[in-house]
Amino acid sequence: MALTVKVQLVGGQKHTVSLDSVGPHAPELFKQAALALAIAEADLKLVAGGRVLQPEADLQLKEGELVLAFRNRKPQARTRHTPGAAPEQLLSPSQQHLADTLEHRLHVPKGVAELIASIRTSVYIGLVLWAIGAKLLASSGFGALYVLTTIVLLIFCNLGQRKPGEASAYSIFNNFQELPGQLNAGVIDGQIRRGQM
Repeated sequence: MALTVKVQLVGGQKHTVSLDSVGPHAPELFKQAALALAIAEADLKLVAGGRVLQPEADLQLKEGELVLAFRNRKPQARTRHTPGAAPEQLLSPSQQHLADTLEHRLHVPKGVAELIASIRTSVYIGLVLWAIGAKLLASSGFGALYVLTTIVLLIFCNLGQRKPGEASAYSIFNNFQELPGQLNAGVIDGQIRRGQM
């Protein structure tokens, strides 16, 4: 039975990759991801579960797990450009033009310029619409309420999903049961009274 994993090149689309469900998945994952993303295996860096994967690693993946893919950046001095061959680009031509403009005209550091240019247009549109809403509501006296509501919505939208049976880091979501090892005033008081502090 095949195991399906999602591979996403940073700033690109997700691709579904099928792996053999038996044995270590890292060598096969590198081969399949390289094929799906049209990148040489040697130029590919994969990250799963917050860890950088090595091609020879013994790794077991879960069904539907997302693996992020990056192109290995090579130092400019060591790379040789073959005449007639296009260099690999992480940014689209319009994004590269924006990054170059920020870097050369506004003297923004190259890494920051590329980061700004790689952000999707929909994020910029959302920020502009939010700023317009803030300006309109601030003029009518509801600016602070708008900002606070935005903060609360951002918090609740980014809480994530817990697995069944997994405890939250906040005891209020665990029926007020403390997590093992949680430090609070009662624990400190008990340690002082028993002379353990």
